Amino acid sequence: MDAIYHSNSRHCSTIILFPDISFARLGFQVCGKPMQIAVDVCIIGCQVAVNLGFITFMREFLTHVMCAAKVESFCDNELFPLLSTLIIIAPLSLVTNFHYFYMISCVATFIQLTTFIILSASNSQTLLNRPAEASNVFDNLYNFSGLSETIGNFIFTFEGIAVIMELRSSMQRPGSLTSLLCCVMTFVCGIYILFPMLGYSTFGSNTKQVILFNYDLSSSVFFSVCLCYSLTLLMTFPMQFFPILEYFPWKKNLLFRGFLVILFGFGAYFFNNLQKMANLFGSLFAGPISFIIPIIIYNRHYEKTISKSRLWLNNILLVFAFGLSLLGIRGALL
Repeated sequence: MDAIYHSNSRHCSTIILFPDISFARLGFQVCGKPMQIAVDVCIIGCQVAVNLGFITFMREFLTHVMCAAKVESFCDNELFPLLSTLIIIAPLSLVTNFHYFYMISCVATFIQLTTFIILSASNSQTLLNRPAEASNVFDNLYNFSGLSETIGNFIFTFEGIAVIMELRSSMQRPGSLTSLLCCVMTFVCGIYILFPMLGYSTFGSNTKQVILFNYDLSSSVFFSVCLCYSLTLLMTFPMQFFPILEYFPWKKNLLFRGFLVILFGFGAYFFNNLQKMANLFGSLFAGPISFIIPIIIYNRHYEKTISKSRLWLNNILLVFAFGLSLLGIRGALL
């Protein structure tokens, strides 16, 4: 998408064509009102999925911890962990000053990265201690029979592209976004590939929807790691909750915020399978906003100057992305 901000790179120009513009507004200027509506719908869908996923994770975390502590009310009743989660996050939904939460978000990212490193080191050590299983790692990994059930989860990791316009406008040197984005995405994709690969190689078919729950929570080390990860997610909830409020005129109304939390609670109860929920919303909303819509906007904006080879490549990627999204939707609904 950053290419839309620049004129043809052969002229080494850095002319900003759309300064201080949102993704939806860009879609409107290039493709018209239908594209703006499509972008808004996809962004809202992604934000709904983020909040549903957050509540589902916290509910499962409370269930595992309390069941390990022999608290039967959490083990026998699905509603009790959900209601406890809503009570915990309800005060965070009322936050209006995000100054300190931006700093907390940075600290949370560092803590989450640390947890990935610790768990990856543990998985690596486990595989080294079981050489027979380690030799079959790649045999287990190259199993594409469940691709339709997981492709949306992978696509969903790129839904953040929706805020790339605002991010670029906030930078002191907007022209450096392309190189910075390449470095960040390479690093993030490396984590998303390495950590699941080690996790699935370690636990195989017993891998749970949330891999953190595969570890022995009776161990103080693993419990601390899981607790820290959960707390970091909890403290970033206001920043996950706020974007969807921007689409409603009652965003400052505390009762409306409480109503949204309850609504998300009902949604989390209905979509109790975290993997299927992420697969469905990822394929239905994150796929278009991350891969399909940017290509359409790019092709439309540069329709008079784009080369035939670039147009063919874009169209191939467009068809490929559309096909993967349909595959993910099919896997989530079956």
